[in-house]
Amino acid sequence: MIDAIQKGHAELEIRQQVSAERAEAVALVQHLSAREQQVLEMIAKGLTTKQIADALSLSPRTVESHRAAIAVKAGTSSAAELTRYWLDAQAD
Repeated sequence: MIDAIQKGHAELEIRQQVSAERAEAVALVQHLSAREQQVLEMIAKGLTTKQIADALSLSPRTVESHRAAIAVKAGTSSAAELTRYWLDAQAD
């Protein structure tokens, strides 16, 4: 019985952590401009700066500027972390 209670408590803590991470991701994405959101989505899809630039008809330098702004707002420039933010924000 105690094991079941402890297991249930652990599961609740995990759900709360996931919920908090999702809320953080949603807040981050909402604070991005529409163009930054487009760039973030493409980063999450694994596109390179050049591919993003071509897809959005921008210069690679402009894409890098958007990436830098996203990195500042997210507190990370890691593509993996940025992808996690995007995916967490899109989760239902």
